[in-house]
Amino acid sequence: VVNPPRELMKTSRYSVPFFLHPKAAVSLACLDTCIDAANPKAYPDATAGEYLDERLREIGLKA
Repeated sequence: VVNPPRELMKTSRYSVPFFLHPKAAVSLACLDTCIDAANPKAYPDATAGEYLDERLREIGLKA
């Protein structure tokens, strides 16, 4: 989100949600270039499908 310049702060703004979920087989693994001793991997590798299944179970929408 970017705030408008001061002269436009009182004008109307519109917000449009955008929902996207990749194909189930897409890897959500952290890029190797983003991992080092100071910044270790925080989460295990997963696919988009595995992650979605996990979230649906956590919120009780899937058994």
